[in-house]
Amino acid sequence: MKKIFLFFFLFTFSLHAEIIASGNDCGDDCHWEIDARTKTLTITGNGAIKDYERIYSADAMEYTTSAPWREYVYQVENVNIGEGITSVGYDAFEDMYSVKNVSLPSTLTDIKDLAFHTCTNLQEITLPEKLKNIGDAAFSASALRSVTFPESLESIGQYAFPMLKTAILQSAKDLALGAFGDDIAGRNDTWNQSRLENLYCQTELMEKCNKIASSLGIEATEYKKLPNGRYAVNEKQFLSLTDIQNGRIYTPKRIYTIKEAEMVSKPTGNTFMIRYK
Repeated sequence: MKKIFLFFFLFTFSLHAEIIASGNDCGDDCHWEIDARTKTLTITGNGAIKDYERIYSADAMEYTTSAPWREYVYQVENVNIGEGITSVGYDAFEDMYSVKNVSLPSTLTDIKDLAFHTCTNLQEITLPEKLKNIGDAAFSASALRSVTFPESLESIGQYAFPMLKTAILQSAKDLALGAFGDDIAGRNDTWNQSRLENLYCQTELMEKCNKIASSLGIEATEYKKLPNGRYAVNEKQFLSLTDIQNGRIYTPKRIYTIKEAEMVSKPTGNTFMIRYK
């Protein structure tokens, strides 16, 4: 019986986690651990994830982060940053090639330079509503193609998002001219060459957005937030910024008047069907 119970306990524990590395050295109040079963790096605590350095590996002939999880860059597919963390430090997750998903906390206000540089499999990110600053090359060479930026945002650094095709900006007091890359063709470093095709900006940002768009050879598109909570691009309305991004136009339904219904509905005896449009 004892052997059966011990086996059941060990089996149950193995289903929950397989921690292969951990530490308390990622900030003043910061703990990290890697679960091999879920391929997840989880960071918990309060305050900032500290800044790291770019180090050169002669064997790999490349730069990478000095963060303690650098040895597991090919084993981590998910990064989960817990509530209470306010800042992602310089170069914290550079060259995390296998990372596909990043979860950011609502408490986050800053993402520093090169934080997620060359996370080449990162395809989606939801930026929290309190985020204020995004540093230089923060997401350079990622696989991100579209991002909606929060209204709280104050600055976006140089080459922060050169791989984007669609960007929707609500605010940004300090917006680098090369935030979405440049249009220099034939350069060796193609990571910083812009792919941007659609730049949507609130009315207040149009002057800055027009300069950026002009430098990339595209046109910025103005959108407005309506009193009813919807958004308008030219004469078209959208329920959300995500709908603008995906091209889902809002078409209000209305009830036909009796006279209109008589004209568009097929009579069935003495009655007719009222249709919705």
